[in-house]
Amino acid sequence: MPAGVAATVDLDELAQRLGEYAVQVIALDTLAAIQDFAAKVGGDDPRYVQILGNQDNELYALLIGFYPNRRAAQEAALDWIEQNPSESEPWVRSTASLHRAVKQHIESSQAP
Repeated sequence: MPAGVAATVDLDELAQRLGEYAVQVIALDTLAAIQDFAAKVGGDDPRYVQILGNQDNELYALLIGFYPNRRAAQEAALDWIEQNPSESEPWVRSTASLHRAVKQHIESSQAP
């Protein structure tokens, strides 16, 4: 995948990463906006997850990486701020919280 093109992270991958941390740099309401932002800021392996969604309310979170502990994720977030000072402010979140958000999205989208 070319640098700056965000790839999806699925529920199974998040389940394998429980206990890790991710750095979320922005959440936007369309996949196209996430892809545009990822292309603008670059990065080695940007990833995204859809954390909300129905016809009226979509939200995609752009991630810049997964890290084994909160400290490593915080250092990565600070590095990102130094490289992208005028962009959004990243925040560290557990993969467990991402897993819950994605799972809730999937369950709500399958509900009748």
